Amino acid sequence: MTLIDADDWDEEILGRTPLQDRSRRRVERIMEFSRKAIERDGVYALNLNNVAKEAEVNVATVYQFFPSKGAVIARLALREFDENYDRVEKAAAKCESAEDVRNMFAEAFVTAHRNSGDATFLRELWAMMEADRDLQRLNQKDDDRLARLLTETYIRFSPDADADQVRNRILLLLGMSAFAIRTALTLSESEGEELIAETRQLIYSIPL
Repeated sequence: MTLIDADDWDEEILGRTPLQDRSRRRVERIMEFSRKAIERDGVYALNLNNVAKEAEVNVATVYQFFPSKGAVIARLALREFDENYDRVEKAAAKCESAEDVRNMFAEAFVTAHRNSGDATFLRELWAMMEADRDLQRLNQKDDDRLARLLTETYIRFSPDADADQVRNRILLLLGMSAFAIRTALTLSESEGEELIAETRQLIYSIPL
């Protein structure tokens, strides 16, 4: 599933969508080498001229599909959001009870923290998100669809539950979980693990 529908695609934020195979391959190279540059030098040091050289792509081609480095970063963020949503969607499909939904959410949170430990790109992306409204809006759309998916899955097993309340509390849990992971990365390993364990307990303590 893709976060942005074709009708809602904003080229100023995400750049042009390549239509031909050759163009798709070039865009993939631009994104691949942009991610490597971010992991190596940090998101604020990203330079599309340098990316073009490393990717062996004409600079004009880069700007043909991406009007700014912000568009490259937004497209990379979009891919991260989509891949994470696909993982949650597959896990949700295996749930057989309301308790399974909560367990799946808690374990997905712990797994996300473990996967972020060496993820320089994700840390850089989160840092950029603090100051970039377009990335914040993408993140909000991602949270909204995750909340919708988890709410629908939960309500399937608890049809008498208040769907609006469940959705609002899931949104709260999503925000709390993301904040906990970001904070844990700034702490020592033992302190980070302790924070994640405490947050996991909170996930179980908040009624849906």
